[in-house]
Amino acid sequence: MLRYLYNRSDFVPRITFNSVIKKFGQKLPINDLSFVIEDGEFVVLLGPTGAGKTTTLKLLAGLETPNEGSINFDNEEVNNIPPEDRKVGFVFEQFNLFPHMHVLDNLIYGPRVHRDNLNDARIVASEMLDMMYLDDTQHLFPNELSGGMKQRVGIARAVSGNPQLLLMDEPLGALDAKIRGSLRIELRNLVKELGLTCVMATHDTLEAFTIADRILCLNNGQIEQIGTPEEIYNSPKTPFVANIIAECNNYHGVISEKGEEYDTVKLENGLKLLINSNSHELNTKVQLIIKANDIIQRTKSKSSEINEFELKIVNSRLLGDYYRWSCTFGDDVIKFKKMITPEVLIGDRINQKVRLVIPPNKIFIYQINNE
Repeated sequence: MLRYLYNRSDFVPRITFNSVIKKFGQKLPINDLSFVIEDGEFVVLLGPTGAGKTTTLKLLAGLETPNEGSINFDNEEVNNIPPEDRKVGFVFEQFNLFPHMHVLDNLIYGPRVHRDNLNDARIVASEMLDMMYLDDTQHLFPNELSGGMKQRVGIARAVSGNPQLLLMDEPLGALDAKIRGSLRIELRNLVKELGLTCVMATHDTLEAFTIADRILCLNNGQIEQIGTPEEIYNSPKTPFVANIIAECNNYHGVISEKGEEYDTVKLENGLKLLINSNSHELNTKVQLIIKANDIIQRTKSKSSEINEFELKIVNSRLLGDYYRWSCTFGDDVIKFKKMITPEVLIGDRINQKVRLVIPPNKIFIYQINNE
């Protein structure tokens, strides 16, 4: 626990976006955005390039001003409060350290901006160095550090300024996969130990699931869904969300039969799938989404199961600890993730037949609205 940083009582109880719109000429990167972040929450903005993640962070930091709507810290509107008066720490993808300063001086800079007492600034810097495992680097220059160490210094510097709110824009994006993996855990632990409110932007789904208390899925400046990682993963509300959280198979079809337990969907590729019975009426056009890792391979002989197909492998790629197989599926293909086993590593799987089962309860169904 940082004994100096925690002598404070000015945390932000709540952050609120109320119908915020931000325009850049004809572009509308933020379109009627409303959400609430509670004190101490770690919220991750998840979405592709152009979704509005960075603009949202800049609005929170005061680097941009809304054209419409309001941003509140607790009950105070901060639309026109400049960045230096918001007590916000910002961590960027690029490390943005002062190259002419030692690590210790980089960390002292923030506290010195807010406090005149050099001794207090040194206490904060020393405690942050200890928390970020940087004790041995305090007299090194940034160009003498590895990428992971530079980003640790960047995070430590942002926190040492005693922020009410910590903002991070793709903070691990410039690092290699192994370092990213370890820093994710360190970053969450740091934020939680300090009790900070944190908002981070990323396009990396694994990163969002690993770090977030809640995930806010952004698309074209609007919220597609907001919820816990479990809620987002198990119950994606839109096709957009389903396709950003996992590698998915997408098919279009029409509900051709209704039943008490299962409905039948006739796909455009000529095949039929049973889905859990739902409220969609007969002849409703639907989009079905199936995660590649939700498909089951039937390896032992047993009676036929619902949605069991014998398919031919047409493509196989090794992706770390699993293979991605593409198999014939009517006039289409279906992607399936097969965990590596000794048997799988033997021989070429192309053109071999496999039996795959698509569990009805793992199929996401979305109605296609006629326009």
